[in-house]
Amino acid sequence: PWGAVLLTSANACRVLAAHKNFARVVGRPAFAVGARTAEAARAVGFGEVISADGDVAALTRLVASRLSDRSLPLLYGAGETRAGDLAGALAADGFAVRMVILYRTVAAQVMTPDVRARLTAGGIDAVLADTAGCLETQAHLMEELRKVRRVIGKAEEGAPHEVLLVLDATVGQNGLVQAREFMAASGASGIVLTKLDG
Repeated sequence: PWGAVLLTSANACRVLAAHKNFARVVGRPAFAVGARTAEAARAVGFGEVISADGDVAALTRLVASRLSDRSLPLLYGAGETRAGDLAGALAADGFAVRMVILYRTVAAQVMTPDVRARLTAGGIDAVLADTAGCLETQAHLMEELRKVRRVIGKAEEGAPHEVLLVLDATVGQNGLVQAREFMAASGASGIVLTKLDG
């Protein structure tokens, strides 16, 4: 039996729900990062969903404050690429965490032929290219953004048609530096600010 389920993305919720052993965990409390992940967890059937606003550190604090019984292991449904070390942080707090890789992301340079064909034929309205990372890995991220633009441009002439930078509004002055660098590398046509409510 699991003490709880840890979810850090809506993708993890959807993939876990399709897993053959989903019935074994859906009755357990689910801890989620952010409102979208929490919404996805509820949508797939989790009854008790506790949401942490922010990041992995916020989720770690929430789990530690809500779960006093550390005898039951926690199931962490994750993607192959993760921001932060949730399992390590909770292990340091005395929890046993079993991480299960539920999905992996595909690099833009290996966009599948099916996606390219559907994009070219008009069968897809948009392609979302996500570059997870932070300012410490800036040079690598900037090159990744340039690569994403090149790959999309090869798939359809004139693409990308719109590029949006999604930025955490709570990062303060660092946000200006990030915005300048990302705008220069990506040719972003707009900015979406998140977490304006807190």
